[in-house]
Amino acid sequence: MAVICLIGAMLVEDGHSNDKKLVLAAYGTSLMTKVGLTEFGIEEPLDDGPVLPREERIQQVLAQAR
Repeated sequence: MAVICLIGAMLVEDGHSNDKKLVLAAYGTSLMTKVGLTEFGIEEPLDDGPVLPREERIQQVLAQAR
């Protein structure tokens, strides 16, 4: 699930999609990654890195949805 969220975020970031649902799903990337790692017994906190589209891009997509 985390990979699906991440791919959606990158589709938005790269301009291949303007779907606001993908922007929302991008916020689940970190949570889903932590859940998946916990199932493998990995509970140490990890840096998420850049998993969200840029703020400018998020605002652009959300503005089109209005």
